[in-house]
Amino acid sequence: MEITCGKCGSPHLIKRGTVTKSSGTVAQRFVCSDCHRWMNVDISFNPPEQQTEFDYSEQIDDYEYESGNKTFVITCAVNDTPVHEGFLKSLENYCAVNSAELIIVPVKYHRGKMLEEPELVWPDSIQKYLFAENKKLMKGLKLFGGLHISPSIGNPLSGFDSFSKGDSIIIPHSQLQMRSIAVSHTDNAAIMTTTGAITLPIYTETKQGEKASFNHSFSAVMVESDDEHGCFHMRHLSASSDGSFYDLKHKYGPDYVEASESIPAIVLGDLHVEFIDPVVAAATFAKGGIIDYLKPKKIIAGDILDAYSISHHHEKNIFTKFAKYGSGRNKIDEELHRTVSFIVDNTPEGSEFIVNTSNHNSHLLKYLNECQIKNEPWNMLFYHEMMYLMLRETKMGKEGAVYPNPLALWAENNYNCENIKFLSGTDSYKVMGIECAYHGDRGLNGSRGSVEQYANLGFKSIIQHSHSPKIERGSYQVGHSCYSKLEYNIGSPSSWMHSHVVIQPNGKRQHIHIINGNWKRRR
Repeated sequence: MEITCGKCGSPHLIKRGTVTKSSGTVAQRFVCSDCHRWMNVDISFNPPEQQTEFDYSEQIDDYEYESGNKTFVITCAVNDTPVHEGFLKSLENYCAVNSAELIIVPVKYHRGKMLEEPELVWPDSIQKYLFAENKKLMKGLKLFGGLHISPSIGNPLSGFDSFSKGDSIIIPHSQLQMRSIAVSHTDNAAIMTTTGAITLPIYTETKQGEKASFNHSFSAVMVESDDEHGCFHMRHLSASSDGSFYDLKHKYGPDYVEASESIPAIVLGDLHVEFIDPVVAAATFAKGGIIDYLKPKKIIAGDILDAYSISHHHEKNIFTKFAKYGSGRNKIDEELHRTVSFIVDNTPEGSEFIVNTSNHNSHLLKYLNECQIKNEPWNMLFYHEMMYLMLRETKMGKEGAVYPNPLALWAENNYNCENIKFLSGTDSYKVMGIECAYHGDRGLNGSRGSVEQYANLGFKSIIQHSHSPKIERGSYQVGHSCYSKLEYNIGSPSSWMHSHVVIQPNGKRQHIHIINGNWKRRR
């Protein structure tokens, strides 16, 4: 049925999107190109109680997937936009070397004013890789290839958490965004991520278009099933301007693969050495583990000290205090020895261990300031020795009182810390231009920190603290290295993951997740 203008009768109407009324009616908006009158035409009716019946997750859960070890590389391509040919050739080379399947999801983007729906076109060079369907790639992983989100949307993952249903999900979008999803406290956390794009950043000359261009990422997601250990491994492949990229220590170009002798740095998930998961410790520090394989020049970590022995959170819990006393876990000097000796023993030759100022490390300073030492005879000698050392070096500076970091002071008085550097709260520590000195507990102007706050700053960063890995524009967040169930999160849904972030020689960052004690599939 032809629709004409209700005022002048002209058939020359221009679509201007849709609007949903409170009654559930969906109307197409038009503007007449002759008399410029706006009008709405009802195109469907869905009662409010029926609007949530359509669920991608319910459909995709029924899909079959092929068992066996599979490797997929997934990115997206925006219509009517040239492909980054260097990145495409590098991905093709990667897939050939690693027996992987390349999937490119077509994403629709409408530019400018149009009288009718245009024919959308994707370059010939990627036609054989295009895939626009929802698919369960492997156990625990869904690809929403049939989901079209405008590449100019600023927060592409918003609202999709419930689509997971306990599985990890991949959503095609040109901005790289990732976060772990809280699941039942008995399960491993799931991952929700976008893909990044293989096409060039060509958007409308609007505020939204400029922001989309700024956040556009030449990236892909690599997933490899690991049937031996009942899991899969996921990593992002982020390209340099020439299209080459790193995966772990290997650099892939259009026609070459090069192995690096070392990488610039790795930022570890919060250690909490007193409760470090031995499986994660082995995967990270043992022979054949992540550090032995990548040989990072810098190893960066926060919350190396849990401070469980002196935690102020236990002050009013008589049962925890009794259990600590009976087991000897109430002695801070012994916890410090276990913590610092772990760092010394696991810093390989040729690497430097950087200890961030962080909230749990700072519990030691809080303890020295506030404890009632007369009630803790088992810690009296430590307390008085530390107070003497601290007071001996405390002085007044031009901006106020200046005193040492007690964790650093104790460590340097009891161990050879030649390869260990303790940062102060005023230090900056950059690797390849990426700020790594912030733990993440403190936000802007003294507020509580979050990755979203750091993403809005004018520099790239890697933060820690929340135990939940994330990518939010220019800010990456690591996970943790301790047990996933501790006193303060038992019984609650959790998004905690064992996850580190590496800084590659090209300045790009990559998460390494440790799943069931493994961080990559054995070849």
